[in-house]
Amino acid sequence: MLHARKDYNRRIQDSEGVIPGDEPVLLIRGQDKHAPQALLLYSNLVVNGPSPDMVLVENVRKHAEAMRKYQADNECAKEPDMNPADALYPTDGATPESEEKDSEETADEEGGPGIVLVDIDEDEEEEEIDV
Repeated sequence: MLHARKDYNRRIQDSEGVIPGDEPVLLIRGQDKHAPQALLLYSNLVVNGPSPDMVLVENVRKHAEAMRKYQADNECAKEPDMNPADALYPTDGATPESEEKDSEETADEEGGPGIVLVDIDEDEEEEEIDV
């Protein structure tokens, strides 16, 4: 199991040995303020695939809601960060420029469908968010 953070490679391992050692994996913590939305985006990508696994989709969406609840209950939603010394892939540390506009233009030029996120919140009505 290969994490993008060296410190996770030392601390978080597959005790059953199911995941190959060189397979890239990503751990998104519940305190990461972007985690719930990232999971919702992932679930929507799965739903729009050729044969969506709805058990996976429903569980990912419930996990996103559990993350939101955890953040609210613990007042801990925070911007994600990484110590440069822990980075598996060294960078110059510069803030990346937004690629949002470029990807929108590419999707429009190719005529492909946009991605719609469904924001699920038990206290509010469903809200569609165009990305």
